Amino acid sequence: MTLKKLEEICAGPLFLALCILMSAGAGISLLYSFNLFALLYAIALWLIYAAARKGELQIRQSGLKMISGTVKAKMIVLWVCMGILIAVALILIAISTQADAIMDAVWNSLTEAVGEMYTELENLTGQSREALMPIMGTMLFAVMGVICLFAAGMILLINLFFFRNLHKFTKSVCNSFATGRCEVAKISTVRAWFLVIGIISALSCLSDGQNDLVFFLGNGCICAAYVILFVLGTVLLEQQRQAQSQSILNPPPAPPTDGPMQL
Repeated sequence: MTLKKLEEICAGPLFLALCILMSAGAGISLLYSFNLFALLYAIALWLIYAAARKGELQIRQSGLKMISGTVKAKMIVLWVCMGILIAVALILIAISTQADAIMDAVWNSLTEAVGEMYTELENLTGQSREALMPIMGTMLFAVMGVICLFAAGMILLINLFFFRNLHKFTKSVCNSFATGRCEVAKISTVRAWFLVIGIISALSCLSDGQNDLVFFLGNGCICAAYVILFVLGTVLLEQQRQAQSQSILNPPPAPPTDGPMQL
């Protein structure tokens, strides 16, 4: 795969559709949430498309650097979130060991509905409210701690297997245009993740967007953008395989070597 071919892909109709869908998704998301990273991705994609259309992607690399930097910033934010979740989980699990004192302290602040719940539990289990309170408190804090640990584990997996590879991919594209040698890395891995995240986004769109048209439209645009990213990844992977086959069939000539002097 050559840099010219890579630039043609970035200037093509599929990439334009990606820019439009990402911009629409980021814009609609402002109506129900503020997604800074989606806005940065959209701006970076338009910068890449504009430079590629003019054939100046090797000179104007601001879009490539911006998208690579945004991916790295997203990784850092997720690492921080993971650390916070682990700390909260440890605190909750520690609190669960002292549930007796804590539940006694907050008993007076419990609502009438919670009191009725304890009454029903008393009838079901045959145990007194005083016996149920520490059990329920321990279970509550322990379960919340486990949920936080599970969320931290999911962030760890996403960062290690998706965003780290995505950063390597975007950085290799930047380096390719900077050095003039097309050496794009992690295309296959990133392509597979685009498909997985696209499917998850589609399921979320169908389940949570039934009663919210704005959410359905915004998430639908992001989902379609991931589908296009998967298709673009397939095109890049095919181009890379063709280039590798060509290099095997037509290896570059060996450099001349100094042989013995012929008299």
